[in-house]
Amino acid sequence: MIFNSLEFLFFLPIAFMLYWFACRKSCWQNAFLLLSSLAFYGWWNWKLLGLIVAIVAVTYVGGILIERTSSRKAAKAICATVVTLCLLNLGVFKYYDFFADNLVGILNKFGMDASFTTLNLVLPIGISFYTLQAVSYVIDVYRGSIRASHSPVDYATYISFFPQLVAGPIERAGTILPQFAATRRFDYAMTVDGLRQTLWGFFKKLAIADNCGHIVDQIFADYHSYGTATLAFGAVLFTIQIYTDFSGYSDIAIGVAKLFGIRLSRNFDNPYFAIDIPQFWRRWHMSLMSWFRDYLYIPLGGNRRGKARQVLNVGIVFLVSGLWHGANWTFVAWGAYNALLFIPYIITRHRTNDSTFLRRLVGRIVTFLLVVIGFTIFRADSIADAGNYFVCMFTNPCLSISDFSLTICIYTSVALLIEWIGRNGSHAIAFVADIKSSLWRYAIYYAILLTILQKANDTTQFIYFQF
Repeated sequence: MIFNSLEFLFFLPIAFMLYWFACRKSCWQNAFLLLSSLAFYGWWNWKLLGLIVAIVAVTYVGGILIERTSSRKAAKAICATVVTLCLLNLGVFKYYDFFADNLVGILNKFGMDASFTTLNLVLPIGISFYTLQAVSYVIDVYRGSIRASHSPVDYATYISFFPQLVAGPIERAGTILPQFAATRRFDYAMTVDGLRQTLWGFFKKLAIADNCGHIVDQIFADYHSYGTATLAFGAVLFTIQIYTDFSGYSDIAIGVAKLFGIRLSRNFDNPYFAIDIPQFWRRWHMSLMSWFRDYLYIPLGGNRRGKARQVLNVGIVFLVSGLWHGANWTFVAWGAYNALLFIPYIITRHRTNDSTFLRRLVGRIVTFLLVVIGFTIFRADSIADAGNYFVCMFTNPCLSISDFSLTICIYTSVALLIEWIGRNGSHAIAFVADIKSSLWRYAIYYAILLTILQKANDTTQFIYFQF
């Protein structure tokens, strides 16, 4: 089941009413959320529920064993074993065929007649997200940051909570498990704010991202036929698409979680208003980047071993981040590109300085253009296609944009304006709650809703479902 489906429109209100009217204690609330989450995920492919159950079982037992053992060496061995099992499971599903095909290609180039059987496995939706969430739990228990959960229902609900199950935010057990342990009481203000944020998320996904996507697909599929302006337009449009698609999902996930009395972490903080690359990465997919910081960058040594080692650590993080996005060399190239952009700030020990309007303006424009280049590599089918796309952009000097719907530019401009106005709030339209006139508040809500209904044609699944 996906958010932008007819099934979800029936599922959500039914789950909401049963949750608040039939479940009074935390144990019943969590049991209901667990069953709802399994139904939500199993609707897509019930056969893959076993993967979630296995991850939950292994990490739950692993956490308890780590906590109970008196030997630090044994605890480390248990932690390493559990983490390895989780990552191997992820690796087989996500990367086995990719590396098998590439290894065959390399060996054949050296004259070796090699072949490996590919498994042609279906990539389970959300496997990267709930795997990282489970891994962080085990590591935190080993580090002593949190106590192991002794409630299988609470822990399973934490891993499989349906609003953020398939595309995050990637939550930490120390933040979410206490919320599941406590009995939730209906909070009218929190519910209204959740609906408000969910509405905005659907607007970004259905009115902007999906409509951008149709144009982007057409341009990237036949980029040889277009000139400079159209190709530049396509690159910018994909940059808008991936942001509105993914941040739209995050808004829906966070908003829906509020309907059930759970607060999830913020995942985006207006990244396209960043004035430099480091600030962009502090604002983009914040839950993933903080995960890599705490469980990869810092264990590698972080910035504690000199600049050369810090540069290496940053490079590793971005390469792993790129590969995490999928089994394609374009993602690795995208990670390497961002590492190269980030390294100069390490060498110069640059600190964000936004003291002047002109510096902020120039910084935002330059940063956005650099991000556009990166996402063009990210979107291309292959590294060769990415290179050819840029070649065509600069060798076919046609300044007229082909006949695409420019109304999407209007909606995008309005959305970015609203996000700028609401940049200091918990989400873009949180400020609407401060409007005293109920007439104006509901006028805004209905305008957003009518736009969604008007523009929601041929909806597609969320981009990050494939990661």
